[in-house]
Amino acid sequence: MLLLNRVAKLAQGSAELAVGSAAATLESLQGAVSIGDWVVVSIYLIILLVVTLYCNRAVGAKDAEHFFLGGRSMPWWAIGCSLFASNVGTDHLVGLAGTGASSGLAVGLYEWNAAFILIVLGWCFVPRYLAYEIYTVPEYLERRFSKGFRNFFLTLSLASAFFTKITVTLYAGAVVLVEVCGFNMWLSSVVLLVLTPMYTSFGGLAAVLYTEVLQVVVLLFGTCALLFYGLDEVGGWPGLEAKLPAGYFHLVRPLSDPDFPWLGCLLGMPINSIWYWCTDQVMVQRVLATNRPAVAQRGCVLAAWLKILPMYLMVLPGMIAMALYPDEVSEDTDSAFAVLVVNLLPHGWKGVMIAAMLSSFMAALASCFNSCSTLFTMVVYRSHNPDADEAQMVFVGRMFTLVVAVVSLLWLPVIANNGDGLFLYIQNYRPSGVAPSRSCS
Repeated sequence: MLLLNRVAKLAQGSAELAVGSAAATLESLQGAVSIGDWVVVSIYLIILLVVTLYCNRAVGAKDAEHFFLGGRSMPWWAIGCSLFASNVGTDHLVGLAGTGASSGLAVGLYEWNAAFILIVLGWCFVPRYLAYEIYTVPEYLERRFSKGFRNFFLTLSLASAFFTKITVTLYAGAVVLVEVCGFNMWLSSVVLLVLTPMYTSFGGLAAVLYTEVLQVVVLLFGTCALLFYGLDEVGGWPGLEAKLPAGYFHLVRPLSDPDFPWLGCLLGMPINSIWYWCTDQVMVQRVLATNRPAVAQRGCVLAAWLKILPMYLMVLPGMIAMALYPDEVSEDTDSAFAVLVVNLLPHGWKGVMIAAMLSSFMAALASCFNSCSTLFTMVVYRSHNPDADEAQMVFVGRMFTLVVAVVSLLWLPVIANNGDGLFLYIQNYRPSGVAPSRSCS
């Protein structure tokens, strides 16, 4: 009931906020992106197209297993990169940097906690999932428990994907394009939605996984460059410590801390993370893309190592932005990452960062679209149409992707009206019963 009341409250005045989001574009950022930057972005998009076409030709989407699970033949390195990329979307770039700007390093504990939970996924959950040869987590629950449990979890999974992943990632990507490129909120959202569903619905999970390998490389390359330029400008770690309160650098915080009390982080975060990494369809579908537990486990280990990096590549840049541009960032901490990109990086590097941000957005959104279409097609549609052939199921999966993309646009003003930081908004809407922005659960 509390969650429903919160949603209803946030929804009030959504039309006015949509207009306000467009009007809030910072005039000082207009024209910050050069032609050379757009050339870099264009090259990235062309490479993405080539990879998508190759994947469609090599793996194809001739039947449901190839479209939704890549033929269960994906390599471990693609699974590992996809686990990381599916999680670290633009909402992480914007949200982790924004929360880092407002409160410091502690938000990075979410990322380090995930590294341990990925090992739990690989060694506790993967063998059981693969033994049942399932497409979705609700199918596993139906075979293990009951059809009613399956239906409950299906509804929960679709709602979670929509409220805490798809719409949030879309909003975060739009925020970046608004501030870096000077677009308005709705134009940014439409551009992003046009780019992503095309290759998602065209090549299926194989295209999603292999493009996410490329996107991880671009993302890490771009954020490493941003961290280098940022630390150089702020005067290294000593300079950062001199410009920010000491509390920004504390990972272990007292029980009175409103966002990251140590007990909540120690006991609450793992509960939330087990839900997210081990039972969420978006993440589990990555490890279902092979029929060999050892391959999935190697992918989990790779993803666990990669999850150590956001503390340094996403949280720290937000703190650097607050140290260098306190007036701009304090007005809206969610703009910290974009403000740092625009004000600090030279031309050419801005193009790399736009490509990195597009990579993070498209990777996370593509994974959500593919997983939602898998849930609907293999659980809902197939249960009501048991005689449907493979071509029909692939077609339904593609159409459902487009439906979700359109509905996502309608929720954007609600997110824009949220008073908390974007990353804490995500945690508030995780289906864990208690808002983690106050208890880290």
